[in-house]
Amino acid sequence: MNICLEKSKDSEKKERIYKNISGIYRRPFIAISGTIGAGKTTLTKSLASIYGFEPIFEPVNDEHLGRYYKDMARWSFSFQVHLLNKRFKLQKYIMESQKTGIIQDRFFGEDQVFVRTLIKLGSIDKMDVEIYDELYDNMRLCAAAWPSIVVFLDTKPEIAYERMKIRNREQEKEVPLDYFKLLHDSYEDWLSDIAPMTSVLRIDWNTFKSASEVKRIVDEHAHKYNLKELCFNNYIP
Repeated sequence: MNICLEKSKDSEKKERIYKNISGIYRRPFIAISGTIGAGKTTLTKSLASIYGFEPIFEPVNDEHLGRYYKDMARWSFSFQVHLLNKRFKLQKYIMESQKTGIIQDRFFGEDQVFVRTLIKLGSIDKMDVEIYDELYDNMRLCAAAWPSIVVFLDTKPEIAYERMKIRNREQEKEVPLDYFKLLHDSYEDWLSDIAPMTSVLRIDWNTFKSASEVKRIVDEHAHKYNLKELCFNNYIP
């Protein structure tokens, strides 16, 4: 979606993109979504083990990430295109996968959250956004492995920020709390945008839950909303 367009044009474009998505992945596909430091990777590993699905993790290069956080205005466009390219490769892999199911830590569509945040910060040029958006739309139409469900780990910015500090990654030491607050607002907008495309399940993640508890919540949601790819025979309400 082109987030620099006027609202009416933006809505028309989103509708066109949604209608033209092709090749939806028909096996179970769970996307674990959430802000930096929420705990997506840990949950992805545990949940994949319980379901017997293949886990797919974020393709982040530590060197690129470090440069990006030190100077977002300088590296914003190249870093976002780098991530888009890596996620596109994962999209193609998922589309061709014969695995029983997939659980992905931050899926293809979620990068839009970070581009929106860069716009709010004034750290990306308007022309770069337009180029990025067109590239994103073209890639999504070519390999639209869209999740059966997006499990959003709803975490307050302050809590996610403290978790990031605890994990103490060198590349993240200069990331301020204000960035988390902007990300939080961008996630709210993004969740509304993807609602026509997939089922969104918000889970309060200010306190961690076990993977088995999350599976129970996901299974209940899948049966309540008749998400056929996720309705397993062993479900017990």
